[in-house]
Amino acid sequence: MKAILAALVACMLGVISAQPTLTPPRRRLIQHPPSRAGLDGEQQARAWLRRHDQVAQRLAAKRVLVRQQSSLLDEHFAFALTINDVPVHDADIVISVAKQSGALVRVVTRDLTGTPATVAAKHQLNSDDAQEIAWQHLAVGGELRALPTAQQCYVHVDGALRPAWLVELAPTEPAGDWRVFVDAVDGHVLDVIHAVSHARQKVASPRTGPVSDRLAAIHRFEMRRAAVQKIEDSRVDGRAVVFDSNPVTDLGRSDLTDDTPDSDIADAYVERPLRDISIRDGVYLLDGPWVQIRDFEAPDTAPTTTDDGFWDARRGEQMFNDAMSYYHIDENQRYIQSLGYGEANGIQYGPITVDADGRNGNDDSVYNSVTNSISFGHGCVDDNEDADVVIHEYGHAVQHAIEPGLGQGGDATMLAEGFGDYWAGSWRMRTNAGLIHQPAWVFPWDGHNECWDGRRMDDFAQQYQPGAFYDRHVHGQIWSTGAFQALLTLMRQGVPRAQVDRIILESMFGMGRGVRAPEWCAAIVTTAARLYPAGPHAQVFQNAFARQNLLEKVASYRTISAHIPPDNASWQSEIQLANPNDGVVNATVTTYEADGEGFFQAIDTQAVSAAAGVPLVLVPAGSGQRWLSIESDQPLVGQTRLTRRISAASGRETATLPLIGATETATSLVFPHVPADRDQFWSGWVLLNPNAEAVDLKIELVGEHGTDLSELRRENIPVQLAPNQKWVAFLAEGPAGEPGLFDDRDSEEKVAWIRVTGAQPLAGFQLYGYRADRGAAATAGILATPDQARALQPIRVSLVDVDWNGFALVNPSEEAAAMTVTVYGDDGAIVAEGQTTLPARGKTLGLNQRGVGLRFPVDAPVVEAGDAAAHTVVISAAAPLRVFGLTGDENNQVLDGAAALGLTTRTFYPLPSGTLEVFQAKIPGTVAITRFHEDGTNDQELIDMAAGTRRTVVLPTGLVGVRLEGAFFTSALISLDDEGSLSVVEGKQTAYNP
Repeated sequence: MKAILAALVACMLGVISAQPTLTPPRRRLIQHPPSRAGLDGEQQARAWLRRHDQVAQRLAAKRVLVRQQSSLLDEHFAFALTINDVPVHDADIVISVAKQSGALVRVVTRDLTGTPATVAAKHQLNSDDAQEIAWQHLAVGGELRALPTAQQCYVHVDGALRPAWLVELAPTEPAGDWRVFVDAVDGHVLDVIHAVSHARQKVASPRTGPVSDRLAAIHRFEMRRAAVQKIEDSRVDGRAVVFDSNPVTDLGRSDLTDDTPDSDIADAYVERPLRDISIRDGVYLLDGPWVQIRDFEAPDTAPTTTDDGFWDARRGEQMFNDAMSYYHIDENQRYIQSLGYGEANGIQYGPITVDADGRNGNDDSVYNSVTNSISFGHGCVDDNEDADVVIHEYGHAVQHAIEPGLGQGGDATMLAEGFGDYWAGSWRMRTNAGLIHQPAWVFPWDGHNECWDGRRMDDFAQQYQPGAFYDRHVHGQIWSTGAFQALLTLMRQGVPRAQVDRIILESMFGMGRGVRAPEWCAAIVTTAARLYPAGPHAQVFQNAFARQNLLEKVASYRTISAHIPPDNASWQSEIQLANPNDGVVNATVTTYEADGEGFFQAIDTQAVSAAAGVPLVLVPAGSGQRWLSIESDQPLVGQTRLTRRISAASGRETATLPLIGATETATSLVFPHVPADRDQFWSGWVLLNPNAEAVDLKIELVGEHGTDLSELRRENIPVQLAPNQKWVAFLAEGPAGEPGLFDDRDSEEKVAWIRVTGAQPLAGFQLYGYRADRGAAATAGILATPDQARALQPIRVSLVDVDWNGFALVNPSEEAAAMTVTVYGDDGAIVAEGQTTLPARGKTLGLNQRGVGLRFPVDAPVVEAGDAAAHTVVISAAAPLRVFGLTGDENNQVLDGAAALGLTTRTFYPLPSGTLEVFQAKIPGTVAITRFHEDGTNDQELIDMAAGTRRTVVLPTGLVGVRLEGAFFTSALISLDDEGSLSVVEGKQTAYNP
């Protein structure tokens, strides 16, 4: 047999270039295929196979479930195609089923229509033969890092199925993890795949030097493994000196080089915990549940240990590199688990082996999927001195654990590198330093210097071209730029980084092998809409990918003016619409009006257009109860001004409400405030069903202590809204004591807030005012807000032109919310700070009062600012808190308020007047204020702001619009006219379509 094998090897080596190579089948992606009623999970997946898997039927083959995964939204089932119990390589079908509904989400198949109906040839070579052929083809020298494996399979060669062996080898020479396909009939090598070809350096070709003895190498590996005695270690927490990211980022200095003296970067070193390391006989080892530091690759450098659990070293020392590798990978895995991917949903849910000084000393680092290991190289800046390199390589492990096929075929080369870069960049964004200094750089310390050029994730020049060949390191920036710019945009708007990362991870599940970049991008947008339907996530992702030619831009935008009251002497309304974009916007405005039976019909449709910065004042058709739907090809902004005048003596008051974008409608809305002082305040709501289908309503009344008071609803209140129907009602009582939605006069606990849910997205807002017998017409309006968490929620508490400014927090979740409350003074300094917990479904109030100061909560303060000139309160919490404010004077003549709408990057105010207040949160930044004048001209002012500072800008007369652009800022427009009418308009995020 050895003579025959030698002849096969010699023949194979001589003619391999003339042999046919593998021809992978074409990928087919089916989105939302029809589902079977009454089935879910694996039953639903197998039902689809029975109906549609014609290939298996034609080949008399079987489908075998080889992989089952659970993610946050779905269950994913991978079925291999087997012939006589031998799998057909690259013929898996992956089926994803929604956990909640049991419906099919997607099916990824491989087109095998060109294969013959039968497979005549049989495997003739055995496993040992195949391994020897692969060994000789690679000319393996050195040692093994894992035992060779060989699996029988069928492969596609020139449209036919051929029996083959898939051999996996992990030698030190040629270094890497290799997959070799060997023809099981004639012994020819059909294909060779380097499993770690994402390495930055060029992958070495198979060696031409002397070949080591395979059996002897296997024997030596088994002897080394047997020599390692498994000892049960204790787990303890240690400490280490590390970089949070790297010196360039942490210190904000791009001038640092590998030769910079360590004294110049002393401030970059920080002490951090090393969690769950091992202790053995009094010796501490970097061996934990998620990371194991080992020496498995040249040079021979034993992992460092300590006798006190403290890795106290600096760059250039192996102890520092070991600690950096352990700390960042361990913390990143725990972060992944915090996103919901633990236990059954776990990703890379186990230890990964890491050699912190490997790669034969080369300036390169790789992830090896066969051995599930990472090896870091040294040269110039040591790779693991930069957390970007550490997390980039771990990102490959994360992606492989979610979907191994994402690294094979299609646009895999660019997507693997693109994701690794994104994952590293996102990790750096967890610190303020990462957000400030060159956020789009990847490897700021390891690269972007004389070592090598590094990479960027703001490469807008590169555009995706279908069918092109993509180099993994050059073209990965096409995808990573789109994904990372979406991350930056959303974070700058206050969306937690965790939500964006969760979308990216979830989108990879069930995508199968051979993914094209546009397919993955589309899955990201879909996943964003499923996870956060009431947020801007999907829209931001789509436009970011469109900028790279990976997707089409968002084609249309919808804006809603939810309430146009009947024309009468008491109420008047005006819709102010504006174009915040750089070009002309075309829109269609549809007016819906109630008929005699209270049903709303479209009564008028008009086409309008607006140039950049130009406002439009819309006068709706009709005269009864109405609302407006505005469809446009670019995002629009605006507001509805509701003016109330009871009598000449009572004066006039205006409530200004931002128009509602489609991403601000939601299936669950919180109406956050029912005033406790019913003798002084009335309150009401507008609830709108902007859909073409009826919506069943669930109205939940929540008490001051979180109690469900829904039984206090009055009889005969609506439980459904007809298509396009608007519902206007008082809550507790109207201005003159009119009956409202509920009656809690005899209840010990009063209704504090309301939640409305429906199967279709709803829109709405609240109105407040002083009771009619108070003799004033003061009115305020607050948007009902969807279920959106924000990393920071600033609320204005300034006492400009008012005597008091109150704010309230609602926790609509079923768990208590821990939060930090920070109060900023006029000079940007923190004048008060404290931590407290808001119970589940609870509500609490704060008050800044002239002559008294700020107290929060009012009834039992944990934060007090005394007489300090507090202007902004920032709420930090993981829970989706609702924050809003009301402000007024002691004489009950002035009243207005607004919901906190979160941080913004672009805001536009049409027809502005009064005073503009701008607050810079989280990090320093520059806010650009562009004023659009009546004569068609505009001017711009750049305001540099430190974190926590406020700037007040008095607007000149004759403006038609003001646009603000920056990052991590909020703004408010405050107007007080001669009749004492106060208007506070909170700056709202304006969508941007590049």
